[in-house]
Amino acid sequence: MSYKSKAIFTFLILIILFLSCSNKDKATTEKRMIVVNSNETCAKVAEQLKENGIIHNTKTFLFWASMLGYDRKIKSGRYYFSQNSDIFAVLKTLNQGGEGKALITIPEGFTMKEIARLLAKEGVCKEKDFIKSCADTELLNSLQINKRVLEGHLFPDSYDFMIPSDPKAIIERMVKRFWQVYTEVQGSKFKSPKYIDTILIIASLVEKEAKLDSERPVIASVFYNRLKINMPLQSCATVQYVLPNHKEQLSIEDTKIVSPYNTYLNSGLPPTPICNPGKASIQAAIKPAQTKYLYFAVDKNNGHHFSRTFSEHQQFLRNKK
Repeated sequence: MSYKSKAIFTFLILIILFLSCSNKDKATTEKRMIVVNSNETCAKVAEQLKENGIIHNTKTFLFWASMLGYDRKIKSGRYYFSQNSDIFAVLKTLNQGGEGKALITIPEGFTMKEIARLLAKEGVCKEKDFIKSCADTELLNSLQINKRVLEGHLFPDSYDFMIPSDPKAIIERMVKRFWQVYTEVQGSKFKSPKYIDTILIIASLVEKEAKLDSERPVIASVFYNRLKINMPLQSCATVQYVLPNHKEQLSIEDTKIVSPYNTYLNSGLPPTPICNPGKASIQAAIKPAQTKYLYFAVDKNNGHHFSRTFSEHQQFLRNKK
């Protein structure tokens, strides 16, 4: 088949699909509500639409969603559609964002910037407005943020945010949730600002380094043990924090980047948390395991191997190859 024939054939197929996606029945005046939550797949949304009689054919819906790029642009929220709606009108509306509340899940270990991007993607607020509010001195003072840095205080959890929402109101909810969880773990939040800073920084390192929940207190102990002897933490996660894009593995050059966050070059803690840790990591930072480990490395079981000495650490790395 020639290129021209293939093009004509493809065009005819698209015309047939276009005609098939137009519901034969006219749209009704009765509205059906669906709720699209954060990170919900296009296929799940299609199922909701089909169950509510808004569309008739999920395969056709998914085809056009993929063809037009809408499958990657669906925003969370509450939507109201007539039964037997036009597929293209439905896709366009899902791209614009819904109304009311939507359940947004903030993953553990997300940075402030990643949270801002997620909220913008879900239509909750603009990315730049959220980032700007994160630096609002008056807001930070009211939330008892010591270093005037929100990183580490935006607690990762599921929230039912209004769409759209005031970014300051979002921040207030997330920080209040942080203080609630911190108090549960600590027993009291009335500790010195320096102590809280240390806990949050260690917790953020644990969040980024740990692969298994059982390891979190042990990884925290490694960092504390190194701090006691003024040994650089040498955490890849702190270097990743200043890189423009995430890398699966750091290069030697990366570990030489001049930055206060580079714990290969600088002893002590980085200036601020490097992400927003969850409850398990905060707990590990407050109540670390009692060990003499100074090293850890990824093992073959999706976890880490811990060593007391450099020679033990090197032996493990050689055996791992």
